[in-house]
Amino acid sequence: MRPKIGDFEFGEVYGENEVLFLDNYSKYFYDINNSLSKLDRKNKMLVIGRKGTGKTLLVNVYCNAKRKNNYIAVVESLKDFVFHELTHFQGQDVSSTKYVPIFKWMILVNLAKNIVSNKKGFSEDKIVHLESFLRSFGHVAGELRPEQTVEITREYQASGEVGIGFRFPVLRGEAKAKDGEVEKTKETKKNYLECMESLQCFIVDMLKESNKKIYVFYDELDDKFDATVEYKNAMISFLNAVVSINKTLMQNKIDAKIGAVIRHDIINTFSSPNINKIIEDNSVTLDWCSAGERASDSEIFDMIAFKIKNSTDYYNDLNGSNLFGKIFTERVAGEHSSIYILHRTLGRPRDAVRMLTYIQDEYGENTERFESSMFTKISKKYSSYLLREIRSELAGHLSDSEIDDSFSLLRSVKKRGFTPHLIKEKFEELKLGDGTLTLNKILSCLFKVGAIGNVLRRSKTDGGDVYLWSFNDEDLEMDPTLNFEIHCGLWDALGIIKPKLRQ
Repeated sequence: MRPKIGDFEFGEVYGENEVLFLDNYSKYFYDINNSLSKLDRKNKMLVIGRKGTGKTLLVNVYCNAKRKNNYIAVVESLKDFVFHELTHFQGQDVSSTKYVPIFKWMILVNLAKNIVSNKKGFSEDKIVHLESFLRSFGHVAGELRPEQTVEITREYQASGEVGIGFRFPVLRGEAKAKDGEVEKTKETKKNYLECMESLQCFIVDMLKESNKKIYVFYDELDDKFDATVEYKNAMISFLNAVVSINKTLMQNKIDAKIGAVIRHDIINTFSSPNINKIIEDNSVTLDWCSAGERASDSEIFDMIAFKIKNSTDYYNDLNGSNLFGKIFTERVAGEHSSIYILHRTLGRPRDAVRMLTYIQDEYGENTERFESSMFTKISKKYSSYLLREIRSELAGHLSDSEIDDSFSLLRSVKKRGFTPHLIKEKFEELKLGDGTLTLNKILSCLFKVGAIGNVLRRSKTDGGDVYLWSFNDEDLEMDPTLNFEIHCGLWDALGIIKPKLRQ
């Protein structure tokens, strides 16, 4: 029997939810550009992509596959990391890499935690020593979060009590500390810097003699994003720490990896002597190729077809275009359905999944095709979703009030497009903010997140108008002299009057 559209498993909108709520999520994962095999290369330790391109899901699928082969493989969240804690560790260093030592310490302690949590195959004696060491952080059983490592280390460093610090006596033939806990003795206090090399050597030796493989990826680094220099320095330091520890592991011929997941737009704000070397040599970038001549060429539609075929055997004999013809209406609101879907996304799979799951929620049990009227009926709901997504991406680049002002400006236009002269008039009429928010900053930020694009006017003989969107070209900058177009996915949410053919 022909399946209903509600039978198609498109997954969750957000990767972390898909991992939590979708059984066998790896089965429905579309491996864009063979990203999983690329991650297996020794030098690939960073996953980079725009928000909503599947970075979180990729590293979770990757680690899940490794666990099936008896690896220790985990994805750790840094969403609760408190960046202002780092100011206690900068010392006299004012460079963009001043926080490398504390991040290396955090990563090493976290490696120790994961080894202790998966102790089978390791030296029992050395596990005892690691467990004793981890009691310094209150880790007897359960979870030691990465941010706790930094907080507790800062507390010890600032305590001022003689002899309070971390001890790792087994490495240098010293007397074993009682239960490995923080010692209060007449000896000189040992801070984390004095212990770091010993801890690294100890972990390296454990991994070498056990032949165990360990992979740890850090995700949700962007949850606390802001455009300050301190945040950027912290992230640059973190990436340098990741590269440094991976280099040590590779030099010792250990099958282990420390990885990180980070947004492309955040990476593009960094300035550091070696940041480009780190990115170019060590990253896997997720790009969904949404700027082709035909909308249907986007890998987003290959992903949709893949998920449908993995949800049911009914369509297994159909290729992508024939499958699309069976399941999707040919036209929506005057456009080919593939153009309609793609043009209302930010060139990301997340948006296409959200559009289709909205339709599934309303009509999934009763119909076998995605019909034209279904897309138009959920368009307002989808438009509100896209506005929230764009607001979320603007966070860190603009304050909440500046984001409100930016969209108030767009709402005042009422039309799908505007000239530089018109938007300047609207900006001056509205008297937005306290005078520090400039029109150029608003337009630049809205352009970077895809809320608006530039329009290059050309005659039909020259090929017609060209629409320039940042999500099709990460290096594209807003041109204030050109006309602008408001993203059609936002029209409903912003009260834009639609052309008759687009109703």
